[in-house]
Amino acid sequence: MMNSVFQWIEANEQLTLVLAAASVFTFVASLIAVPLLIILMPSDFLTRPDRIRTDVGIARMFGRVLKNLLGLILLFMGLAMLVLPGQGLLTMLIGITLIDFPGKRILQIRILRVGGVRRSVSWIRRKAGKPPLKLPARLPTR
Repeated sequence: MMNSVFQWIEANEQLTLVLAAASVFTFVASLIAVPLLIILMPSDFLTRPDRIRTDVGIARMFGRVLKNLLGLILLFMGLAMLVLPGQGLLTMLIGITLIDFPGKRILQIRILRVGGVRRSVSWIRRKAGKPPLKLPARLPTR
């Protein structure tokens, strides 16, 4: 089994190098971007009412598409980081925050109620001099 893996790596040396470089880049980018986005979140992000946008223009739609694509990329990167080096759950949380879908706030709150995730987010915000994220006492209804 291991021989076939090594043979594949030797046969696909360029692809292996590209994948290794992409992995290192993703790891470093997540170490920078995820804490930055957590710091930039307002503390009442999950307790304030949702804003409903009525203005729809080509620029706004293009921006929403880009935001959702970035969210999907971060979500999949977070899934990969569950088995690879990196901050998997935090990256998934940021990805979910960027994607528009029904029930998003409930999912965000449930993820943040996981002890390790909440401690990590609180630690990052405390180090930056930011107040902890406020969580509602009860899960919101859709």
